[in-house]
Amino acid sequence: MTYRIDLVEMQAHATKLNNVGQQVNYALSAAQVVSNMEAFGKLGFPLAALCTAAQNAAMDTMRQAADASVDHVKRFDGWRRHIEEHEQAQSDIFDGMHDR
Repeated sequence: MTYRIDLVEMQAHATKLNNVGQQVNYALSAAQVVSNMEAFGKLGFPLAALCTAAQNAAMDTMRQAADASVDHVKRFDGWRRHIEEHEQAQSDIFDGMHDR
């Protein structure tokens, strides 16, 4: 059995992770627009006051998701670079492991 990590597949996954991060940031931007008290109009002002707490909690969660997304992308990319630089050493560790 041989051990090999597909760097092309890792790069494709990294692209997907970046897209997820972009979508989270789009959602956060949209939430910031709706959280403006004027977004509800003059008649909707009382509703805006009622929704503020829920909106703030949701925005905090989205900010945490955005931060986690950035962190995950950085960690995954670091792992991918490490594998790219040390692939042969990793292969040497596992190659032939099941042949014994």
